[in-house]
Amino acid sequence: MIVDTRIPYNSQSKTPLYGHCGEQSEFWVPLMEKAYAKLHGTYEMLNGGQMTESLVDLTGGVSEKFHFRAPETVESIEGGQFWKDLKKWHQQGFLLGCANTVKDENGNLEEGMGNAGILFNHAYGIQQIREVDGLQLIRIRNPWGSGEWTGKFADEDDAWDDHKGLKEKLNYTFNSNDGNWYMRYDDFCAHFNKLYLCKIFPATYSQYSIHGEWVGNFAGGPYPFEDAAAKEEEAKDANVKNDTNDRWFNNPQFRISVTKKTNIILSLMQEDEKVSKRPYIPVNFLVVRVKSKRDRLWEIKKEDIVLEAAEGLQRFGQREITKNCTLLPEHDKKPVHYMIIPNTEASQNKKEEERPFFLRVFASEQMDLVQLPNTIEQQFKGKWTTPTAGGRRIDEKGKENQFWCRNPQYFLNITKPTHLKIILKKKGGKKFRGQPIGVVVTKAFSPTTPPATQIITGKANGGNKMISSMPINGQTYAETLRANIKQDKGEKIPEFEPPRLMNLERKLQILNGEWFEESYFKNDDVAALYAFY
Repeated sequence: MIVDTRIPYNSQSKTPLYGHCGEQSEFWVPLMEKAYAKLHGTYEMLNGGQMTESLVDLTGGVSEKFHFRAPETVESIEGGQFWKDLKKWHQQGFLLGCANTVKDENGNLEEGMGNAGILFNHAYGIQQIREVDGLQLIRIRNPWGSGEWTGKFADEDDAWDDHKGLKEKLNYTFNSNDGNWYMRYDDFCAHFNKLYLCKIFPATYSQYSIHGEWVGNFAGGPYPFEDAAAKEEEAKDANVKNDTNDRWFNNPQFRISVTKKTNIILSLMQEDEKVSKRPYIPVNFLVVRVKSKRDRLWEIKKEDIVLEAAEGLQRFGQREITKNCTLLPEHDKKPVHYMIIPNTEASQNKKEEERPFFLRVFASEQMDLVQLPNTIEQQFKGKWTTPTAGGRRIDEKGKENQFWCRNPQYFLNITKPTHLKIILKKKGGKKFRGQPIGVVVTKAFSPTTPPATQIITGKANGGNKMISSMPINGQTYAETLRANIKQDKGEKIPEFEPPRLMNLERKLQILNGEWFEESYFKNDDVAALYAFY
């Protein structure tokens, strides 16, 4: 961002109209502020912003927000862990802030002052975390440079008289007009309800930054939680598979590999809503343990989920969601890797979910981070009509449906191990409700006629040859010809089209003992069967 030195100023006092440095000889604050305002369009757009967003933008760190009324935070405060964390964060040089967020019955932020001088919905900075003479004390600063706490341990409060020498130990001087004060930790937790944390990492940490986007099919939506009823049905018959989610697996995926114990901090960010003009939506990400460097994670087991970022009060629209965890190169004495899957948690409006994101990973050790390729999709359109609507293979009475074979059938030819999501979607809306759909995958009958011949794309013996793909003495005629050409003439071996199976017969029924997999037939609109063949 390039800015000039033309700064808005007060014509009477001849001082900058907005932010300014404490020393009149310094000028960096107005310049930084102008650059930030230029990024957002106007100075007005900086009014009423979020403390965490500003700190992240100015430092390149990652932010976290703690709600004092959230169950996990309440437990941490009551158990004493939160105070330990505060001291640790301060010692590590992280930036801390706080606020007392108050909303009216309509959800609008209120203006005014609470008990003992703490303003509603106003951001304060935390300067010191001290434990002296058995007291847990926090030093707060009002960025306005005025307006202070009036409760216990406020400037000139009688509580100071009960602790002789405390001011000297804290190196603190009373000044009721500078916006600085000390307060007890208990009072801090009672009069503020949010803590803002911005983590800044040392140069020894590795940083990985990835720009991605949720768009089209790759806006896969939230993680699908297990359906207990469907799971029970699946357990009754080994051939029946629970309908899986038809979208989540398409989300962008990133694989992490570590060689030693590694502490990582993950940050998932959206575009600034003041810049993009689009409100934030709830987002989330999972960290999942995997045993191999597979191409993509299609389904997951609950026990393999190492981390789920959004929980409790974090499930709302915000610019950044941050979590930390520890990764090990082995699990149960076997090598493992990890998948990061960022996703939206939002509505059914897919267009609303489509947007870019920014994924950052800070790691205590060197590691390998790879973005996995997107899925390959093929679509076919079909129609159930009176002659082709054969119904489910097994009817409601548990008997084989003789008309099942009339359903549309598709041949799937796989040449190497492949992960598949077979997704069936029904169109027509409410008109066709009450008619669950599903899919069956089974082994095809062998063709009764030889496969189609193959055409050599090059020339041999003066012209194109029609070469049979049927094997002779363990080798097709085409393979024999290719070998002869190479041996006799040293010519480039012509390429052949991949084999095509022709004249496939329709599957009329599934015989006893014959392999098949069948979806659960649970939903009216969509059926999704995951398979690895």
